[in-house]
Amino acid sequence: MRKSEQYKGFLKKRGQEIYNPPLSCYVTHPPFPKDMLVEVTNRCNHACVFCMNNKMTRKKGEIDSALLVTILKQAHALGVKSVGFYSTGEPLMFKDIDFAVGTAKRLGYEYIYLTTNGALADLAKIKGLVARGLDSIKFSINALSSDTYRLVHGRDDYEQVLKNVKALRQYRDDSDVPLRIGISYVVTDDNRSEVAQAKSLFEELADDTGFFEEGNQGGYMSRRGKPSNVVLPCNLLFNRIHISCEGYLTLCCVDYQDYLAVADLRETSLADAWTTPAAVGIRERHLAGNVEGTLCYNCVYCKSVAVLPLVAELATIFDFESGSLKQGE
Repeated sequence: MRKSEQYKGFLKKRGQEIYNPPLSCYVTHPPFPKDMLVEVTNRCNHACVFCMNNKMTRKKGEIDSALLVTILKQAHALGVKSVGFYSTGEPLMFKDIDFAVGTAKRLGYEYIYLTTNGALADLAKIKGLVARGLDSIKFSINALSSDTYRLVHGRDDYEQVLKNVKALRQYRDDSDVPLRIGISYVVTDDNRSEVAQAKSLFEELADDTGFFEEGNQGGYMSRRGKPSNVVLPCNLLFNRIHISCEGYLTLCCVDYQDYLAVADLRETSLADAWTTPAAVGIRERHLAGNVEGTLCYNCVYCKSVAVLPLVAELATIFDFESGSLKQGE
C-alpha cells in the first residue's frame, strides 16, 4: 500500500465524527470535539467574488504564536486529534505556519491539514511543511482559464497555481510521501461553464475533489449565495472547535466578524470556553429551532438582516443593510 493512502481509514472515521456526529452530540454541553480549525490569519492575497474576506471590516491580523501553542496544548489534552490551520484567510500568509505545523505534530496531533488558494504554495514551501508534519493540503481553484480565474479570484494567478499543484503531485508520487492532495471548486454563475473541464483535470491531479455551489457565507453574502443547505441544529456548534486569529473561541468557520465568538482564550481556558453561557445558550436555541436575531438565522435562511453578536465586546459590528447592498457589485 502506498504511504499516500495510509490515511484513508482515519479520514473516513474523522469525516464521520465531524460531519455526521451521533445524536448524543446534540446537547447543550456536548463532549469536547475531536477536530479543530485555527484561523492563523484572516489576511488573504485574493479577493474571490464568493467570499466575504475582502468585505470584512474586522481588523486584519494573525494569531499570536505563543497563544497558539497554549491553545494547541489545551486542545490536545482535551482529546482533539486533528487540526486545520485555515479559516477566513490564506494560511500561507502566516509568517509562522511552519512553526504551527511542526508544533502540532510534536504535540501528537494525528492529522494536520490546511486549505490554500495555492498562489504561495511553491514546491519548496510545501515540502518544508510536509517535513514538519503536514498530512493534507487542499487547493481552492475556482476556474479553469486565466480570464475566468481573474474574474473569480480577483487576481490572475491561475498558471502559477496550476504549476504548483502539478509540481506537488509529481513530487508526492515520486517520493511517496504520505500527503493527501485535494482540490475544491466553488461553483458560481461566473465559472459554471468550466465545471466539466475542471472535474476532468482535477481528478488527475488530486486524491479528493469537491464542487460546491457558492453559499451565503453566514449571511454576509446573501445577495450572491444560494439558499443554505444548513439545517437546525447545525453540527458545527456541537462538534468542532473554531479559533479566530484574535484567539477567540467562535462557533463557526465563516464567522468573519466574530458574531459567534463566545470567549477570549487569553482570559479563559479552552475547556471553560466550550461551555460558557453564550455557547450553551446558542446551542439551546439551535435545539429549539429558534435562532432569529443571531448570525445563524442569516445563514440558515439566506438572509442579510441586522442580528446581534453573542458577546458584543468580542465582535466587530457589521452594517448588514449597507453591506448587503455592496455584495452584488
